Amino acid sequence: MDKLEYVVRSLSRGTNKKYETYVINAIYQKVNNPNLIIETQKEIRLENGYRPLIDFFLPQLNIAIEVDEGYHANEEQQKRDIWREKSINSQIGKPCIGDSIQFERVVAHDATLEGLNQRIDEVVSLIKDKLLKRTTPLVWKSRVEIIEEIKKRGTIEVDDCFDNNVEIINIVYGKNLKGWRKAGYRMLWFPVISDKDEEEHLSNRASWQNFFNSTHSIIYERSIEESTNHNKKEWALNDEKSGSKRIVFVRDRDSFGKPRKRFAGVFKASGWDDNKNAQIWKLKQIEITIPIDENFIKLL
Repeated sequence: MDKLEYVVRSLSRGTNKKYETYVINAIYQKVNNPNLIIETQKEIRLENGYRPLIDFFLPQLNIAIEVDEGYHANEEQQKRDIWREKSINSQIGKPCIGDSIQFERVVAHDATLEGLNQRIDEVVSLIKDKLLKRTTPLVWKSRVEIIEEIKKRGTIEVDDCFDNNVEIINIVYGKNLKGWRKAGYRMLWFPVISDKDEEEHLSNRASWQNFFNSTHSIIYERSIEESTNHNKKEWALNDEKSGSKRIVFVRDRDSFGKPRKRFAGVFKASGWDDNKNAQIWKLKQIEITIPIDENFIKLL
């Protein structure tokens, strides 16, 4: 997808919300920076399973713009909006989001055209001010350019994202595979992280549940099959004794909902949690050198 197609698709999302569409398009046009990456209806997956959508997110600047239409006018909704922002900033655990997000609200309900445009201009000024304070200019890179940059620097770092398992295998191990659908390859692990429903119940995939702690420094792995999990405890303790490690790429989604694989780090087998009835994998390193040196990873 080229830059034009990306921008057009981004600005046409959420078109059922007329005020949101007007505000977002106006802000983008007035900022007038072709290298500004925009994400509309940006889903943020939090550790507690909550998945709020941000109307207009600028990842290079960590600015989130929310457009309040009519249903935001009541007091209860405003309280929920405040809770929502605090919830996002208190539970963010993924480095791709980074530090706390700066929220800017544009109140569109009960507004005049002049008043709405004035608020839009205020947000635009804020964005331009942040752009001026940057020490390096914004750069828009295609997927091909991003992958080539990763190969050139010779490292994969936390939050680097890839299209699929086979792309990762080929880059990490210097292979030329055409496909790979299994959940692992040598030291690589491609777990699907379980979702939580409103009652905090975890989803499972092929009878397995994988979930992070609140800081994303531990992955818990367990089977919902009692007989398998009974053996799993013994395997977990053996893994800990042997110093087993995994290079972990978890399933994620881009701003259009397309699945991708995100590097989460190198995790070391660290025993068993009886309360969670799950194997413990602790984060040991947030960067790997490519092509991979397995002997070096094993010594961590």
